Amino acid sequence: DYLTKPFDINQVETLAKKGIEKYKSNILTHQLAQTLDISDIKMNELTNKRTEQLEDQFLYAEKLTVLGQLAPKIAHEINNPLQIIYGRAQQGLMKSAQGDILNAYFENIFSEAEKIDHIAQQLMNYGRPSEHKKEMINVREVLEDSLCLLRDFGEIKRCKIYTFYGDEFPLVNADRFQLQQVFINLIINSSHALEEVEEKKLILKIDGSSDKKSVEITISDTGCGIPEENLDKIFVPFFTTKEGEKGNGLGLSVIKAIVDKYQGYIGVKSKVGEGTSFTVNLPVHSQDEVLRLHC
Repeated sequence: DYLTKPFDINQVETLAKKGIEKYKSNILTHQLAQTLDISDIKMNELTNKRTEQLEDQFLYAEKLTVLGQLAPKIAHEINNPLQIIYGRAQQGLMKSAQGDILNAYFENIFSEAEKIDHIAQQLMNYGRPSEHKKEMINVREVLEDSLCLLRDFGEIKRCKIYTFYGDEFPLVNADRFQLQQVFINLIINSSHALEEVEEKKLILKIDGSSDKKSVEITISDTGCGIPEENLDKIFVPFFTTKEGEKGNGLGLSVIKAIVDKYQGYIGVKSKVGEGTSFTVNLPVHSQDEVLRLHC
């Protein structure tokens, strides 16, 4: 590196630290190459290849970010012609006799337009940037909202969904949209795992811990399962076994980061050919703690 005169001791210290770190990195790379009996040239080739892979993954993540920013605009553009369809369907319903075949057609057009409108509104809400504001929320409400959103988008339309919720739903202190992101990603993963199996079951379960200090949200499926050798890797950024554009290896690592942020933890159990179960454990708050958090 270099220094621009006049300089102070802090600049020298900063650059010296950078130089030491770079030196250590070079030494470690060389030692690793010797241990693995790989030449420095080959090691550089592997490093460059991995760098290219990371750049591709970051580019893909950037595309997803742009898509999220465009989602509300797309939904808004859908609403413009949709209002015309609404209006024409209403006119048709008023001018056609009850029980007439045309009346049934217009009624069907109107109800389907309502579905499109609902999906567009969901898309706008999900794509709208959030302030990541913590609040006391009911996990069942967020889980149900996530399920409805994916059902509207047709993501889980072929799945048989089973829900098992306890009687009590303690509050957790978290950001609603981030928690929704956790549930949506896990449900989408399950739906992908169910694509190649005949029995497509999605099981959602909410349980309070025995000491009432945490709540467990379990999302299970009867899908293809995860090989045992991959279970320790699935939360590592960019690790994925999905083909094409179904996954970029970021979903589960992002989920883990969100859960960790709220002092919770996420676990997974899986068996190839039988299915997978993800459990999210989040700390809950008593009424006294809720009052203190809002004061």
